Amino acid sequence: MTVRRASTYDVKHEMSDMSSQDGQQKPLKIIPRSEAVFWMDGQGHWCNRHGRIENPRIARHFHACIHKDEQGYFLFQEHPDYLEKVYFSYEDTAVFVVEVKTEPQLRLVLNIGLEATLEPEHLYIQGDSLYTRMGEHRIKFGPRALVKLARFVDFDQDPPLLRLKRGDFPIARQEEGLQGGHDG
Repeated sequence: MTVRRASTYDVKHEMSDMSSQDGQQKPLKIIPRSEAVFWMDGQGHWCNRHGRIENPRIARHFHACIHKDEQGYFLFQEHPDYLEKVYFSYEDTAVFVVEVKTEPQLRLVLNIGLEATLEPEHLYIQGDSLYTRMGEHRIKFGPRALVKLARFVDFDQDPPLLRLKRGDFPIARQEEGLQGGHDG
């Protein structure tokens, strides 16, 4: 899967480089999942004890700050005096396809600011949801992305087929209970 970052970050360091943007050494604060005051629901919406976070600027900022390491997904933020990693709970997955670009080829826009070329062999259906894989990331298609992709899928076939100019690709079904999220 060809991947590129929609922002200015270097993709090679995207999920691992935690230095400050100006190169200064700042102390790193780590907030464990059990102390995080927000989480992500199964549809990719950020929530706190008051319910869904409705402010789109806050939600976009949180999505753009998502990183992953061996302990799981976290938000990485730079504050004036320190760097912060906040591990958060999520239902199902923390990475979502939020848009599908159809020209010149199918490209996936992810909530974390990455774009990737769709690789049909990585698509699969689990329950009522469509997913793809990108390395270690389980990526769920959001409603808007599903609507865009639906015109390329023949649901009358079993298994459903992704129909592209270069051929038809069956979309595998996966059993429930595999690859769930981290509810903390």
